[in-house]
Amino acid sequence: MVARCSPRPTCCTSTGTTSTCSTTRRSTPPSATGSPDPEDPTVPTPLPIESTVEVDAPPHAVWAVVGDLLRMPELSPELRRLYVVGGGRPRVGSTLVGLNRRGLVAWPTTSTVTVLDEERAVAWRTRESGATWSYRLEALDEGRRTRLTGRRDLPAFTVGTTLLAPIIGGAEGHDRELAAGIAATLTRIKRVVEDSRPAAAAAVDPVER
Repeated sequence: MVARCSPRPTCCTSTGTTSTCSTTRRSTPPSATGSPDPEDPTVPTPLPIESTVEVDAPPHAVWAVVGDLLRMPELSPELRRLYVVGGGRPRVGSTLVGLNRRGLVAWPTTSTVTVLDEERAVAWRTRESGATWSYRLEALDEGRRTRLTGRRDLPAFTVGTTLLAPIIGGAEGHDRELAAGIAATLTRIKRVVEDSRPAAAAAVDPVER
């Protein structure tokens, strides 16, 4: 594992083909009075969470897993269940109801699918946290391999996140878990896709004996 940190409080950690970056500023617990000020160093701010992995498979093979949002519970360390309101397959505008678990604590989430661009990107916005989660695909080596990037965009912690903070290890503590979690999700996606490739390749191009 290699850690690369700049003079700014930004650190990127690389392990094999996976890299994770996060940024935070020093903070202390927010004041009990007044409204949060994004320029006030005493108010915690969300980490920009992003992780990237390179997959030894073309984008269409990666999309078969990433684009199937209902498979996310088997790939995410925190998400346990996911349903589409009204049934059917997810599409842009669909509402998703999820069940997250951290230790003995479980809580529901409601999200809206905002992007579903085949073989390119998928994204959804979670109402309770205000976060937008996205996965983007980039073809490498003339389409033989894929760079997959997972990202969490969140301008500020919401009231819901603040209320949950005591049972999720604090907003900032949970952010660190989410940064590790998105890297774990990418690693699982990579494994699922690459493990399925030999069988698929053999079916398309069997080796003559």
